[in-house]
Amino acid sequence: FDLALPRLLDSIERAGMKATFFVVARDLEAPAKRAAVAEIARRGHALANHSRSHRIGLGRLDDATLESEVAGAARAIEAV
Repeated sequence: FDLALPRLLDSIERAGMKATFFVVARDLEAPAKRAAVAEIARRGHALANHSRSHRIGLGRLDDATLESEVAGAARAIEAV
C-alpha cells in the first residue's frame, strides 16, 4: 500500500490504462489503506469485492457467513 501502490497507479496512468483493484474490506479499517483505496477510485479505476476478511475456503462457508463476508465488504467498499 505505501510504496508499490502509488508506483503502480502512476505506471498505469502513464500507460493510459484503467484497472480493476480487488479490495479486502478488512484493509479499509486502517486510515492509510482507506485513503489509498479512495485514491484508486479517485483516479477512475474500478474497485471490486474480494470479501471482508479474505478467508481461506470462502466457498465452503455456510450461506449466512458467506453473505456476511460479501455484503459486508460491499458496504465498506461503497463507503469509500
